[in-house]
Amino acid sequence: MRRFTIQSLLVAFMLLFALPLSAQELTVKSFVLVPDDATAKDEKYQRTDNNGNFAGLVKVIIPREGVELDGGMVLDQRKWAMGEYWVWMADGATKLTVRAPGYQALEVNFRNYDFQMLHSKNTYKLVITVPTVGMSQDEGMSYLAMTIEPKTATLKVGNIERTTTNGEITVFLPNGTHNYVVTAPDCSPQEGSVTLDGSKKQLNIRLNSSLARMDVSCATTTAKIYIDDTYRGTGSWSGELPVGYYKVEARLDGYRSYKETVDLSSSSYRSVSIPALEVSACALNVNYSPIDSDVYVDGSKVGTTPDIFRNIGVGSHKVEIRKDGYTTASLNAMVRDNETAELSGSLTQSAVTVQKMKVRGHVKTEDGEDAIGVSVFVKNENVHQSGTITDLEGYFQGEYKSGDILVFRYIGYKPQEAPAKDGMEVIMHELSEIEFKAEIKAAKVQMKAQRKAEKEASKRK
Repeated sequence: MRRFTIQSLLVAFMLLFALPLSAQELTVKSFVLVPDDATAKDEKYQRTDNNGNFAGLVKVIIPREGVELDGGMVLDQRKWAMGEYWVWMADGATKLTVRAPGYQALEVNFRNYDFQMLHSKNTYKLVITVPTVGMSQDEGMSYLAMTIEPKTATLKVGNIERTTTNGEITVFLPNGTHNYVVTAPDCSPQEGSVTLDGSKKQLNIRLNSSLARMDVSCATTTAKIYIDDTYRGTGSWSGELPVGYYKVEARLDGYRSYKETVDLSSSSYRSVSIPALEVSACALNVNYSPIDSDVYVDGSKVGTTPDIFRNIGVGSHKVEIRKDGYTTASLNAMVRDNETAELSGSLTQSAVTVQKMKVRGHVKTEDGEDAIGVSVFVKNENVHQSGTITDLEGYFQGEYKSGDILVFRYIGYKPQEAPAKDGMEVIMHELSEIEFKAEIKAAKVQMKAQRKAEKEASKRK
């Protein structure tokens, strides 16, 4: 009985000392989505599955060496820094297994933390609590918290790189001295070092602008100021620009442009004073017909042809010559300093479309009888092209231009003329015997001349 008691005590004593040596359990302290961390969207850090789909990124914070991560949908993993591991997982992953030497494997089910699954291009943060014997949790690690201006900045500590859009960056680092660099667009980088000793260290960083400031003024206050061919203002301009070389220019029509190249260095200041612009000796000579055609330069009327226009600025100009009844001429003129550009030519007359009107008229004799078979045609035009005859009731109809004069001929009656007008009435007056004979004679002469002309034309064929 006594022997059994001693043996039991011995076994209990051995078990008591063996417990710390057995594998202990890891636990999840937190698992969150980090919307301000754009690492998973950065092309430098992106990973894809076999179908080319982008992965989600989980940053695992665990103060232990030799950590391995798996879960069936792990695409890649790497140790990023002391106590920080990155694991890329396929879109839709729901679990991750964390293995650390001397500890039981920990399976993290994302659904237990209000995430049905991981999504591509999102960055998550998983913090693991490591139980220890005789020491506090996360011993040897400390937080570095930074508040940075401007809010869009990047912090680099060793191999760790963090980018923020809200001006705050938090990094979990081993105790000791760390060098850091903070950068932001259009700002001078700031370097420094920080020593972590087990307690949180908080730093406030304000970066200085690297932009240069430039003031430009011109003695000719109506001159337009251009920076690299971009219009900035009239008479003067002030503003900030990135480091580099810039072409500063003052322009005004009728004056010689002023140009100067300015070298701006980081955070520098430069004042550019432009003297009064000199009147340009260039001109534009426009000699276009018809005389008094309107001349437009760059959309503004400057005069009429022919003329020399002397207040034209150096450079390329759009010139238009306009005149009612003519087709507008659109030209480009290159005007150079101390030279006269010349444009000459003639406008082309526009084709005019004449509207015709329908005319219906009535012809009768002086006795009031309907005149049947009266020839009706336009004066000075070919009878065969414009002619017609009255019908059995003395009516005729046709299409005529406004202002056309109609001629009416009827055997034994005097020819009549009248302006074409719808509803017109024409009265034919009978010829006297002498007038009738003279008309017959004239008709015979005309017929003979026509037959002679037709024979000669036939011979020529």
